[in-house]
Amino acid sequence: FSGNEKAQISFEHILQTWDAYSDIPKFAFLNAIAAHDYDADWSKVTLSAEFYDDYLSSFLETMLSRKDASNTVIILRSDHGLQYGPLVVDYSTQIEHVRPWTQLIVPEDLDGLSLESLFANQDRLASGADLYRTLRALMTTATSGT
Repeated sequence: FSGNEKAQISFEHILQTWDAYSDIPKFAFLNAIAAHDYDADWSKVTLSAEFYDDYLSSFLETMLSRKDASNTVIILRSDHGLQYGPLVVDYSTQIEHVRPWTQLIVPEDLDGLSLESLFANQDRLASGADLYRTLRALMTTATSGT
């Protein structure tokens, strides 16, 4: 399978799981490494990344339009941008390489979530430990029913 086929299968699996178990809390983790499918032809690599973006966009649109989107948190992470071929010498590529990216998509009224804290920290460097504490607090609130 190519990275794009794996991504499509993975996104479909998550959607099917959400449909099949709509009445219970769920947690899904997908480590796609989509941009790590390198090819000697650089145009195929960039095209593959664009296809992945399309799959991701469609997946997010579907997840955010569901009835249960009001209690769904989506976290997107990326280790770095494309790191192969002629773009390696590009300044933006060098900057991306040392700056992993994390994006949280959260409902505004999710119990236990402080939008003020998220906004205050949006331009600060967040570690894996920070993300862990955030997820832990959300899961604790979700399971305690408060």
